[in-house]
Parts: sequence; C-alpha cells; structure tokens
Amino acid sequence: MLCCAVRCVCSQLSSGLHMLLPLGVRVLEKVTRVVDAELRAVGCQKLDMPLLLPAALWRQSGRWESAGPEMLRLADRRGAEFCLAPTHEEAFTALVAAEVSSHKQLPLRLYQIGRSRSPLSTHTFASCAQCNAMLTCAQCCC
Repeated sequence: MLCCAVRCVCSQLSSGLHMLLPLGVRVLEKVTRVVDAELRAVGCQKLDMPLLLPAALWRQSGRWESAGPEMLRLADRRGAEFCLAPTHEEAFTALVAAEVSSHKQLPLRLYQIGRSRSPLSTHTFASCAQCNAMLTCAQCCC
C-alpha cells in the first residue's frame, strides 16, 4: 500500500502549522548532517541564533518599520520589544561587529541551519513536502 508522500513526512495541525513526522525528522537530520560536513570542510563555523531578536537590531537596519504586519512582534513584561526572527542577518551583523576587531580575524565563515517559514504561497507538492518550512543556511563570509 502506498502512503501519500506528504502524510509520511509531515502532518498539518492547522493552516500554516505543520509538524514533522518521524520520516521527515530523519530526512531533515540527514540533510543537516551533509550540509554541516560540507560547510565544516571549507572552514565554516556553525552558530545557533535565538528565535527572538530584539527590536533594536531591526530598527538599526531600518527593517523594523518596513517588515510589515507579517512579522510577529511582541513585548516582554518590561515592555522591551522583540520579533520572531524571520531572518538572522541583523544578528549575524551585530555579532561580527562586536567580535571582529582586526583584519587578522578574517575571513570569518559563520553559518546557521534552521527551519523558517517558506515563502511559497501555492500549495504545490514541493511546498507540502517541505511541510511549509524550508531548511535555511545563512552564511556570512567576511
């Protein structure tokens, strides 16, 4: 009996919310291992960025206002503003700016692997097979 390929990989909780099933998790882990090995082989260092980023980073880049209503914004109990990070360019930039003080520290190859919301708006097999999420790999080569 053939199972629907999408149902073997992920399951929809509600509109836009999916969970990876065991097969999907295994595939994601294997792809991550391959990408990690290839990036390490060329001298990259893996980071793990937070899911929430402070509004200050986004305001500094000018994208806080231009991001639009699609970006999830929230405040903590003290009123500090944050966003659910759609990308991590601001965090990478802040990290490099704070930590790199000499050209002797360059080149610096940093990357992160994580899941992010797929920009695909149509429900093709490809977007469903990705569980409406995609593996993202951001690399900073300075």
